[in-house]
Amino acid sequence: MDKSEIIKKVAPCSLMCHTCSAYNDGIICASAKTLLKYLEGIKEFYEVHMPDAVESYNNFEGVLSIYAGASCSGCRSTEHNGCSIEGCFLLECTKNHGVDFCGECNEFPCKKNAGNF
Repeated sequence: MDKSEIIKKVAPCSLMCHTCSAYNDGIICASAKTLLKYLEGIKEFYEVHMPDAVESYNNFEGVLSIYAGASCSGCRSTEHNGCSIEGCFLLECTKNHGVDFCGECNEFPCKKNAGNF
């Protein structure tokens, strides 16, 4: 795999995009969609046979729906819709330092990103 392919799949912080819960083409989003499909009709079953479990199921389905609705196309994409990590500054920082990844920066590790690594 050449560096351009790596850059598409790995965030500046070195997070593998496909493992991120916000990534719309990732394993978490795909798994949530698959599980929601397999669970079709289960709520109705619970309503009849396990009414005490309906509230828990609704909460579970709600969380799955959030993961299934992931909207990020990767940090470096023009459609990344914001980082899933609140306050993330690493994409801007790597651009400002002319590197693709934090670990390539001459200042790494720095005080600014100490809490991230």
